[in-house]
Amino acid sequence: MNRGCPLEQIVTRGVELGAYLGATLVVMQGQRVIADIAVGTVDGARRVSPNTLYDLASLTKPLATASVVSELLRSGDILLSQTVGEILGSDAGRLKSRTIHQLLTHTSGLLPHIPCYDYGLGLDAGVDAIVRSDSEPAGTIYRYSCLGYIVLAKIIKVITGQSVDVAARARCWDPLGLASLTFAQSGVVAPTRSLEGPEGHPVELIGIVHDGNARGIAAGGSGDVSGNAGCFGTARDVAAFGCAVLSGEWLGMPLSKRWLTDQSQPPGHSLALFAGANPLVPKGELFGDGAVGHSGYTGTAMLLVPEVDTVIALCTNAVYADKDAFLIHRKRIMNVIAGNLN
Repeated sequence: MNRGCPLEQIVTRGVELGAYLGATLVVMQGQRVIADIAVGTVDGARRVSPNTLYDLASLTKPLATASVVSELLRSGDILLSQTVGEILGSDAGRLKSRTIHQLLTHTSGLLPHIPCYDYGLGLDAGVDAIVRSDSEPAGTIYRYSCLGYIVLAKIIKVITGQSVDVAARARCWDPLGLASLTFAQSGVVAPTRSLEGPEGHPVELIGIVHDGNARGIAAGGSGDVSGNAGCFGTARDVAAFGCAVLSGEWLGMPLSKRWLTDQSQPPGHSLALFAGANPLVPKGELFGDGAVGHSGYTGTAMLLVPEVDTVIALCTNAVYADKDAFLIHRKRIMNVIAGNLN
């Protein structure tokens, strides 16, 4: 699959339909690149290239935060069964009995979102707002929440003395050669538009994270970043990351299996990715429940399909165009990929 193939045609069709201005797509099967496509523009003028950086939004959760936590598991510095109270002490608030495992798998009972920036800027202020917020009892509901990963960012800082971006660079991205992944981007960056955040009004952003809570945390002036969003990168590096997980070459197969299979109770999430019958898995209509993956609100997605040894990385700035049209068209793209795999 490459130039002139059905996959390039369906990705280009997304531009024609107005789902996004441009896109990059990488499909790898084993260690073989079977598609590496860049179409359209980043802003109506500048052409997309394979090196175009996209705001990866919630792909930050697996690419950075869950990656660092996994490395801390490997080094014995943290346990999945440890509670927030054991690590943060009196700063844990209502979350003192919630575990690292529950935060990673979205079973901690936290709300999906609160505007942390309304309570102050910076990581400490954001976490303080979260630990005082309402929640359901842990383990009673699977509810996707950015808030748990913001708390994990503070846990990482307490344990390592480093912000998520610094820890991810040292423990994951550099060892894997993922040079484009960054929270401090330069080069050609696709713009986004955000309707919420600490500014109090809609803003157009280039090289600044789309997520409002992540912007509020970064605005705290202490060098902190959020654990739920803020990472930029290329589709090539997102795909390379997925291959490292799928092959077990980075984490080792026992831990990689925890990334590749449902690990939550109630079900719906692996240690880092949407899993099983969870409708949030960005798999289209043809891949089965063995596929795991994650999406980003800006218009990004990563899918790992163990049964065919395949990784898919799709990057767009659909939030700058038509996010609803993108979600529909993403299914078409995934279906075409599935229909052309051997």
